[in-house]
Amino acid sequence: MKHTNVKKIEWLSWCGIIFHFLAASILFIIASWTQSEAIYVESWHIFSGIFIWFIIVLHARQRRAKIEEETDHTMPSTPDNSLFEEDEDPFSAIKRLAFFEKWIVPFATLIFGFALIINSSFFFYKYTRTTFRPPISNSALAAAFLGGIAFFSLLYSKYALGLAKEKNWTLLRAGGSYLFLNAVLCFFTCISMALYNMGILWAEYYMVFVISGFLMLIGLEMLFNLFLEIYRPRVAGKEIHFPYDSRFLELCTGSKGLLKTAAHTLDYQFGFQVSETWFYRFLEKAVVPLLIFQILVLYFINCIIVVHPQDQAIIERFGRPLEDQILQPGIHYKLPWPIEKVYHYPANRLLMMYVGIDHSEGDHADDHGQDNKAQKGHSHGHSHRHSHGHSHGHNHKDQEESEALLYTKDHGHAHGSFFMTAQSTTGSLQKDEGVPVSLLAMDFFIHYRISNILHYSYKHKKPDVLLESIASRELTKYLAGTHMQDLLGNQRLLICQQLQKTIQQNAEKYQLGIEVVACGFCNIHPPTDVALDFESVLGAMEQKETAILEATKYKNEILPLAEAEAEQILIEAEAYKENKINMTKAEVQAFQNIAKSFEQGEKIYLNQKYLKTLEKQLQDSRIYVIDVFNLEKEVDILNLEDKLSSDLLQLDFNETEQKK
Repeated sequence: MKHTNVKKIEWLSWCGIIFHFLAASILFIIASWTQSEAIYVESWHIFSGIFIWFIIVLHARQRRAKIEEETDHTMPSTPDNSLFEEDEDPFSAIKRLAFFEKWIVPFATLIFGFALIINSSFFFYKYTRTTFRPPISNSALAAAFLGGIAFFSLLYSKYALGLAKEKNWTLLRAGGSYLFLNAVLCFFTCISMALYNMGILWAEYYMVFVISGFLMLIGLEMLFNLFLEIYRPRVAGKEIHFPYDSRFLELCTGSKGLLKTAAHTLDYQFGFQVSETWFYRFLEKAVVPLLIFQILVLYFINCIIVVHPQDQAIIERFGRPLEDQILQPGIHYKLPWPIEKVYHYPANRLLMMYVGIDHSEGDHADDHGQDNKAQKGHSHGHSHRHSHGHSHGHNHKDQEESEALLYTKDHGHAHGSFFMTAQSTTGSLQKDEGVPVSLLAMDFFIHYRISNILHYSYKHKKPDVLLESIASRELTKYLAGTHMQDLLGNQRLLICQQLQKTIQQNAEKYQLGIEVVACGFCNIHPPTDVALDFESVLGAMEQKETAILEATKYKNEILPLAEAEAEQILIEAEAYKENKINMTKAEVQAFQNIAKSFEQGEKIYLNQKYLKTLEKQLQDSRIYVIDVFNLEKEVDILNLEDKLSSDLLQLDFNETEQKK
């Protein structure tokens, strides 16, 4: 290898680093400007190429140092007259190159491979869980930039790969093949942005996963090459294929054919010419017939149809359905494509649809566009689901991850409110008073099944969308004339039955081929905008009900006591009345008796009355009787009090003391 060739490789590698850095920077700016996730992932893909070119720079510099050292040793020098031979320099360029290829390159490849795998895994995890993607702006201008970067990447990669075909330029193969993949992915990203500008949005979405898949594939291949490099037999003079040089990308660039690349890989891995063996030569001759045979087998396998237990299928022959051949569950046969095509439908499955939910995440299923399975009605109407803390039997895969939501926060009912009549506050409408209405947000679900698969498939392009429109129309009309209290009360089942009957009649009218099995309401609540006011009204109603209950309690406690007290007063008054009457009668009778006695003996009565009065008044006074006509006599005191007992007067206290 010439010194100038290695120096040119080093110079081209630096140019590759600068090109990758500029292209990645431009794409980073465009991604933040347009909010395109595909461009963002591709910018990381291009930025990762800087590592490969940097390894090539270091590798070329070590080889250049080795060539310069070998050149210095080949120049004539003065003879060495020393007695002892000097040991080889451990820090010579040859030793450094061997150390670089033995240790630095494998460890760098290991780090780079894991970095690509981690980066791609992060993109897969991030964008598979993303539910909202912002719209892309200026997609046409972004497509123009991507096309320019793809063009210059292709030019530079073809130039590097053209030089890498020469024996002394093989170091450029890794960088050139990686840049060629960047050019291809930039071109397809450019196409996806152009399609986005025309209204086809899915291409840009899937480019994110295509680019991430290539990143993971390259990282896994580098780790696999590193693993094989450890057990590869070392053959002197054999060109080394470094693990960071991807054979997959080499095959994609078209520099070698598939068989030639496989033969070269086997020769390099096993250390002998596998391509010279009889088996390889036989395989080289028979590979084309084998591939043709496999393609034919795969083509005719398409004639075998497997209809799953919950499905039915329709066969189309040259675009016309065979109405007498509705395929039931089991194994069937058909003519190969494109003569006959088969379309599967979940005719034996109970499907579910929600009306009144904002389904911004998903759309209804398309009409049959695949040959293997086209489930137009299997989309269940909506792909978005929300829950108010309980489940209604919806068989959606996100049910396990659903969280309890409060109706005071937005959860998909922004456009799902319905008008309902409400009772007037005055009890009856006045002359100038409008009809009171209420706004309620709710989920109205429909369980249905496909009853006529031909009508379902060919009468309408999207029968489930039409069914949703019919249900929404009938629901709006019916609720507009229904009281809110009936829906929230015991009339809900009757309302559901009437709506089911009306929706079924319309489905038969439009020949949807659908049987409505059941329908119902759930998650009924006021709109989010007035939720706080509704809670305030509910609080006031609860306070009113509490005050009424407390007043009733007070009434039930006080009224019996008041009635008992009134009864007691009446009884006491009646007793007082009777007593007063009796006392008055007694006094009258006594007075009559006194009057009769007075008439019979006036003096006797007066004296008796006089004596009784004295007796009553002098009952507690000491009485002295004095003869007022003879004051000179002695006063005789008559003690008329009760005397003490004779036993007490006869006691001899002196005799008692002597006995002691």
